[in-house]
Amino acid sequence: MTPLKIVCTEPTIMDKRPDICVVDPDPGLASALGSLLHRYGIGVRRFDTLPGCLEMLDSGLLDGSVMFLDIDVCEAQPATLLEHVRAAAARLSVVAVTDGGDLALRERIVGAGALDLVRRPLLAAYVFNRLREELPGEPGLPKDGMVALSLRDGTQVTFRMMQPEDAEIEQAFVTALSERSRSLRFFSGLRQLPPRLLALLTNPDYPLSYALIATVNEDSRERQIGVARYAPTGEAGVAEFAVVVSDEWQGQGVGSQLLQLVISAAAIAGLRRLEGLILRENKEMLSLAKSLGFAVDRGHSPDLSMIRVVKELTGRRQPSPGV
Repeated sequence: MTPLKIVCTEPTIMDKRPDICVVDPDPGLASALGSLLHRYGIGVRRFDTLPGCLEMLDSGLLDGSVMFLDIDVCEAQPATLLEHVRAAAARLSVVAVTDGGDLALRERIVGAGALDLVRRPLLAAYVFNRLREELPGEPGLPKDGMVALSLRDGTQVTFRMMQPEDAEIEQAFVTALSERSRSLRFFSGLRQLPPRLLALLTNPDYPLSYALIATVNEDSRERQIGVARYAPTGEAGVAEFAVVVSDEWQGQGVGSQLLQLVISAAAIAGLRRLEGLILRENKEMLSLAKSLGFAVDRGHSPDLSMIRVVKELTGRRQPSPGV
């Protein structure tokens, strides 16, 4: 995966943009998103049901860019659920949200045109963590912005946003990667992050950049086992993503969980595209990217050893054939 080009961009309050729609009878997520995004000129409109939201979109009374759709309130029959997703995805980008879900459900939801299916605990942890940073001391916010999820073997892994205080565990994480993993991630023999790069990577500046880490508890100490991020490319609305997981933790779903939430964070930030360069030999990363809806851009790879993948985050999405 590409080492990411760090582009220095002055953070500014964004111009008013289309609203984010939240279809969810529980007002908690919409309220938190609204508190977080108002400073970026992004409004949030909540609806109890999908038909009410679609009616306003079709009437022109609402200009939306992204919809967070709580699929748990849709009818339980799979065919009906997929029709809901198709209807929403025909109008704007859809991030489906669920309390549970599995890989098979995610494949059906994405196949029906959704941008992604994200577990509510991960999304909530991301939003509330950002809120605590943006609104320090705000009463009523959860004290813990972390979320622990079970891997396929039952191991508990914590997913949370990267902070400046994580420089030590980030450096230890990179140093402990195998030579092959470091080469696939940084395209070089880099063994340790230089101080300036370490500072940049551990100080994400949302919505311009974002980083999420996965950690486990070992001997009462937090150990980082994975990280996913995006960084600006210099092209408006386009960011470059990267994800890497410790060698002994690969193949257990950590990278998938990390990248799914990075995709959602990019959609919330109003980005229109995520892209990245992957070495052809990195079959695992190529498979992960394709499984999460990235397409191979065959006309823009810099050389034959690399593959460029892209994921569009805005605009109407077409369901996969046969779904």
